[in-house]
Amino acid sequence: MSTDKDRCSYKRLKECTVKVVSDIRHKVGVLIDEIENVCGYDTVSACVPMNGYYEVTLNTVDQIAKLIEEGLCIEEKQLEVTYVGFRIIVVSFMNIPHYISDAEIYEKLKTWKVTPVSEIRERFYKHGERNIADGTRFVKVKFPPEVASLP
Repeated sequence: MSTDKDRCSYKRLKECTVKVVSDIRHKVGVLIDEIENVCGYDTVSACVPMNGYYEVTLNTVDQIAKLIEEGLCIEEKQLEVTYVGFRIIVVSFMNIPHYISDAEIYEKLKTWKVTPVSEIRERFYKHGERNIADGTRFVKVKFPPEVASLP
């Protein structure tokens, strides 16, 4: 049985929590083991069964990002893993001059208090054997709870 001292060491941060969706009810121990195979030993602070999914809290935001990036597979089935404390949205920037660098876009995202979780990608026209940039770039970003949209 854990003591209050043990419980105090666990994080209770919403931004360290993900939703793991599965149509199969897995044993909690199996789920924890698979998550810790991806994120490292002793990284799971909580695993709460909900209706059709689990809310899993890890120790750090970096561990959450790693779990989302690498994914989670149990019994050869890929499980959906999404943030609880943040919203992840793909944003598009249209009609961006070609001379604007990705670094400038990353800096702008920082001023808007959103965090990129993927690399910036670019859309192209197919012209014969060549790809010609059309001025559209897009990136997956993490919105904190206090930011509703980009200006």
